[in-house]
Amino acid sequence: MELGQPHINFGHMDKGASKTRRIVIQNRSEWALRYCIRKSGSIASGDISIATGRFGIIPGYAKREVEFVFSPSMSGAFQEKLVVENVADRDNDQRLILKANIRKVPNFSVEP
Repeated sequence: MELGQPHINFGHMDKGASKTRRIVIQNRSEWALRYCIRKSGSIASGDISIATGRFGIIPGYAKREVEFVFSPSMSGAFQEKLVVENVADRDNDQRLILKANIRKVPNFSVEP
């Protein structure tokens, strides 16, 4: 199993905004790959939502793109780790690091 990229940097984002990205999982074997995408379980991991494709099977020498949405709920530096587990071979687990810098949105403004 191989991931398309080990890091995804969202850059600067406003709190409450959302961005969609894809994880590319490639099966480099002739055997079917059973995988599971696991979040760390921290409070910040709740900002990442994977609608479909969290679990799956990839045929031999094929790839799959899993789409996820990141919508931050807290301001500050964000760093979260996703683990793509190879169910049959746990020594082949891959890690994906998500990073962002979240800006606080002003709640009000004063006009003259």
